[in-house]
Amino acid sequence: MTHNLGCVIAVSQVISDSDPFQLVLSPSPIGSPRFALLRFINVSLSASARLEVDLGYATDTFTSGGGDTFYTRAADAATAPTDVRIVGGTGSALLLEYGSGEPTETANTPGTSTGSQSNPDPFLHTDPMMNQSMKRGLNAHPTLRGEMPRGRYFNRSQESHQSRTRHYLHHT
Repeated sequence: MTHNLGCVIAVSQVISDSDPFQLVLSPSPIGSPRFALLRFINVSLSASARLEVDLGYATDTFTSGGGDTFYTRAADAATAPTDVRIVGGTGSALLLEYGSGEPTETANTPGTSTGSQSNPDPFLHTDPMMNQSMKRGLNAHPTLRGEMPRGRYFNRSQESHQSRTRHYLHHT
């Protein structure tokens, strides 16, 4: 099963050592973006130059040895705007696009066989966490259905564990 985690948004912004850039994320239809993955192409940096992207929790740093195209790690949308700059030398890069991780909902009702709702929030900013709703097809294992056995599960004998496993695998 796949889930839509957002959309790709075209930017086509040139960043240079004399022209830094602040990326402001576009709002989504059903909730604010949770993260962004930036895609750079046509990167040309002098030997000492670094392209830096402030992710909100760390800084991704790319040098001329990194090639002419790359993606960043997830930038935290809660700390937006995302600063992009070239420091320590000369160079340029094209921020072609970014992937916006945002809540999504299919056209069909979430929880049905063709409907789902997702909330890709790796930084856990939504509290309480938005309910994920999807089809749970193929009679999933009980631990995936939220039916985790209670008690001292890991202290039981192997025989007991095997019989309980068979019971749960056939549980409807």
